[in-house]
This record gives sequence, C-alpha cells and structure tokens, in this order.
Amino acid sequence: MQPQVLVTFSLSLYIFMHVEKLGAIDYMYIFTYNSHEKIVLRFQASVNRGTDSRGGAMNTLSYGLLALLSQGPCTGYELMLQIQPVWQAKHSQIYPLLAKMEQNDLVHFVAVPQKEKPDKKVYSITELGIAALQQWIPEQTSEPVKRDELLLKLYGIWLADPVRMGQLFEERLQMFTKKLAKLTASLEELNKEKAEDGDSRSLRSTSFGKHILLKRAMDNAHMEIEWCKWVQQLLREEYGS
Repeated sequence: MQPQVLVTFSLSLYIFMHVEKLGAIDYMYIFTYNSHEKIVLRFQASVNRGTDSRGGAMNTLSYGLLALLSQGPCTGYELMLQIQPVWQAKHSQIYPLLAKMEQNDLVHFVAVPQKEKPDKKVYSITELGIAALQQWIPEQTSEPVKRDELLLKLYGIWLADPVRMGQLFEERLQMFTKKLAKLTASLEELNKEKAEDGDSRSLRSTSFGKHILLKRAMDNAHMEIEWCKWVQQLLREEYGS
C-alpha cells in the first residue's frame, strides 16, 4: 500500500501525516512543524473495532473500562463498582481484560503498597488507549439488552393473587425510592466536587458523561416509581386495599 500524505495549514502550524497500513492497523506518524521550525514527532495507532494495537481481541467491556479510566485512575475494584449501573461485570471478567490491555499498552498501572496486603494496582489510560477510545465512541452501538423478572411475570399476572402482586409492586416502589435518593446524593456530590474545576454539564468536562448518566438513571427511577403507584391504584380500584 502506498503511503498517504496529508498536509494542512492552520495559522503558523503545519501538520504532515504519513499513514501506513499493516494488517488491521493504520499506523499514523504525525510530524508537526511550527513557525519557529521546532519539530515534534508523535506516533499514533488508529485501532479498528474489534482489535487492539497489536491485533488482540477488544470487546465492549474492554472499551467501557477504557472510558471509565479516561475520567481518572482507578483500581480494578473501583472500575467494577463504577461500571455496574450500565454494564454487569464481575472481577473474573475485568481483571483479565485489564491485564491484556496493559500488555498492549492501552493502560498502565502503578503498584501502591498496602499494609499486610498485596500491592494495589491503580490503572490509568495511555495515549494509545485514548486513541482506541476515540475511534470506538462514535461507532454505531447495538440495541440495548434489558432483563427484568417482574416484567416477565406480568404476562401471567391474571393468574396471581392480587394482594401478593400489590406487595411486589410496593417492594419495587421502595427499591426505586431508595435508588433515587442515592442517585440524587451522587449527583449533588458530583456537582460539589466539580464546582471549582468547572461545570460538569459542559461537554468538555471529564464528568459530563457521569452527569448525564446520573440524570438518566434518576429520570428512570422517577418513571418506575410513578408506574408502580399507577398499577397499585388499578389494583386498589378493582380489589380494594
């Protein structure tokens, strides 16, 4: 494949991009010349979907972990906790992926000593990891998968005891009421933390994604609470309290 060269000019900045293709990877060498004739060389690997910088497998969870790390360093345990609201994942899934991505220079870690415990690994995303993330984020996403046991039961609700069904909806209402309170507190804490650094509602804030995810979860909790109350009212109207 012949190398491709693209030259752009912006103010006093020239950028020369030399692109070579090797297998699934486009290797981009970026030479930057400024008005003072200083030269900066940067290497970037453009990662195709489904592969990492060395051709290894990258699944959705891998990219999700990179997305979380783009907000700041985390341990594997912290990543597991943070990803749960949007993607169910266990230790046994997360740690092998972190190890693989560390081998492929997408993340790196610092070992932090602990008393009477093994060293704690704190992971950070690398420039190559950022490049992979920037290519993955704009790609088309698959249809969301939703599983809800109560919703399955509702197809046969006409066979159930109305009193017991009322209890199930009350349990769900209480669950989402507690969840809403926790989400509200999390959003308030996020806004407090970012008050000095800038508005978390700004697209360029590292907390923007977390802000809109919390807002979505809160709206969903509100919807669930109102739905439960509505169904409870229907049951009371037909079967009494």
